Amino acid sequence: MDYLPTGRSLIDPFNALAKAGIREEMRVADFGVGTVGHFLFPAAKLVGAKGHVYGVDILKPVIQANQSRMKLAGFENVELVWGNFERPMGSRLPDASMDMVLMINVLHAVDKMPALKEAKRVLHTGGILLVVEWNPAGAALGPASDKRLSKEQASALAAEAGYVATGSFEAGKHHYGLVLKKP
Repeated sequence: MDYLPTGRSLIDPFNALAKAGIREEMRVADFGVGTVGHFLFPAAKLVGAKGHVYGVDILKPVIQANQSRMKLAGFENVELVWGNFERPMGSRLPDASMDMVLMINVLHAVDKMPALKEAKRVLHTGGILLVVEWNPAGAALGPASDKRLSKEQASALAAEAGYVATGSFEAGKHHYGLVLKKP
């Protein structure tokens, strides 16, 4: 029986977060958190009770859906922020306050340079940006092929925004991951 893969069968968030170097007690921002918090809640588990994860999204229904899930599951180290990370200061997070920023399946859909610069603003020196994006070719699901970024295109944009690449990996059958550092 054919089916369209979803969730962890597309991208294992725990594996991708481990490859990015997530650790206990980190402060993490998930830019474009999405309705189900696919990376938000795994990140909250991995940073533990002394860590903190911020889910930033411009869509109020997304914030509300994650607030419900957060309360239901009893996550006390998650905070949801209604904000627009495509604008300077739009994430509403303080300067240099994050150890890691996640941009999972969002770079292709946003104003890229402003979003990368906002992530850089909230990261402290040495902070990590994890970008996961759709491979340019392949899956019938996901964004149209003309909207997708190759690993090379995403890397070049990140370099232009001032990041240093520290690694890349296959993030499932249809995705790649980039680990970038704010120098």
